[in-house]
Amino acid sequence: MPVLRWEEVPDVDIIAEHGILYDSPDSLSRNEVDFTEYPHRDPETLLENKVFHNDGRRIPRLIGITQAHPTPCGILLNLETIPNIFSSFIHNDHPDHLIFDDDSLPPPLVNVYPQAFLRKIGHIQSNAVLPHFRPFIDRIHSLVSRHSNHHQSNDDDNDDNDNDDNSSSDHLSPVIIPSTCQFYNEISHRVRPSAALHDVQRGRITAALAGAYASPSSSQSHTHSAIIQECTSALPHQKYDNKIALDDVPRALRLENIYIINCHSLLPHKRNGL
Repeated sequence: MPVLRWEEVPDVDIIAEHGILYDSPDSLSRNEVDFTEYPHRDPETLLENKVFHNDGRRIPRLIGITQAHPTPCGILLNLETIPNIFSSFIHNDHPDHLIFDDDSLPPPLVNVYPQAFLRKIGHIQSNAVLPHFRPFIDRIHSLVSRHSNHHQSNDDDNDDNDNDDNSSSDHLSPVIIPSTCQFYNEISHRVRPSAALHDVQRGRITAALAGAYASPSSSQSHTHSAIIQECTSALPHQKYDNKIALDDVPRALRLENIYIINCHSLLPHKRNGL
C-alpha cells in the first residue's frame, strides 16, 4: 500500500520500551546509539537511521501512514528470500554473539505456494524446522532425555526402573525430532475448509459454461444444474469477498513446526503427559 506520510516515533518512547540500542545488528562491530546525535533520518539521503535491539532486531523509528482507516491485509512470505529464512543463523546461549554455520544442517526441501497471482509472494512448506529453534530443542533434549547429563546426575533420585531403563539409552533416538514446518496466513482457515475447497480455485464458472453441452438425461445434467444454481446465488469471487469483508477476519502470518516426540527416549519420570 502506498505510504501517504511518515510519522517519527519519539526517541523517549523507544528508549523507555527497549533501553540501550545499537546502530547495527552485528555484535562485533556495532556501537551504542546516542539519540541526541542520531536523528531519525540521514540529513543527506533522508532515509531512516536504523537502530537495533541487543538481539539484532530492528526497532522502527518511522511509522508509515497509508490512510485514515486502512483495511488490514494478510501478511505473506517473499518467496525469493526463502534461503535466508532457512540459513543457519541462530543465537547461542550468549545473546551478544551470533553463530553463522551454513554447513551444520542439510539443505531443506521447500515447496512454495504463490498466492493471489503474486508469483513471488505466498505460503511455503518444508521438510525441516527453522534452524533458529535448534538451541531450544537442544535445551529440552538435555533436560528430558534418558541419555542426557541431567539424567546421569539424578540417578539416585530415580527408582530401579529408571536405572534399568537407562541400560540401553546409548542407542536411543532423540527425544525430539524436528519434522516439518509451514508458513501460511491464518485467513486460510476462514475462506476454505481445505485446500481443495477454495471458492475461487474450483473452476465453478468454467464448469457451468462447459456443462451446457451435457445430455439432458445424463447424471452430468444434474451436476451442471447444481453448479448453475451455485453460481447464480453468488459467483466464486463474491463468496470470497463476503468471507473476508468482516472486521474480525484473522490475518496473522502463522508458522507451524511439527515435531516427533519419541516417548521411549524420555526419562521415565517425565512420561506423565504433562
